[in-house]
Amino acid sequence: MCLRSPWLLGGLVAGALACSSESPAPAPAIEPSPVLAEHRTALAETASNEVGEDCTKHGASGCKSGICLHTGALPDEGYFCSQTCTGEAQCPAQWKCSRVHPGASARVCIPPAEWKGAVAPSRG
Repeated sequence: MCLRSPWLLGGLVAGALACSSESPAPAPAIEPSPVLAEHRTALAETASNEVGEDCTKHGASGCKSGICLHTGALPDEGYFCSQTCTGEAQCPAQWKCSRVHPGASARVCIPPAEWKGAVAPSRG
């Protein structure tokens, strides 16, 4: 390991190089920070998923409706295709029609909490 230090020689600044055969001390290990990462999806070639089907991999681009909801607490699961609605009659059986963001005028079909991802059965 070598360190350069300036020193004064006859009114001029000169440099000295001090070297040691010892290895430098290893840098302290840096712990990874617990940062939540954004869930990222791959673009689907075609939108083929029906309402209720899992859209974790392709997001909205994989849903025929163009809407992929995240209903779970974990960032890598709980993604399902949904659709817009004005009332529950337009949603699958056991799903609710609800506003998902304060101030948003559009409403979407929300699956029941225990939903696991499958084509949702129609009402009636």
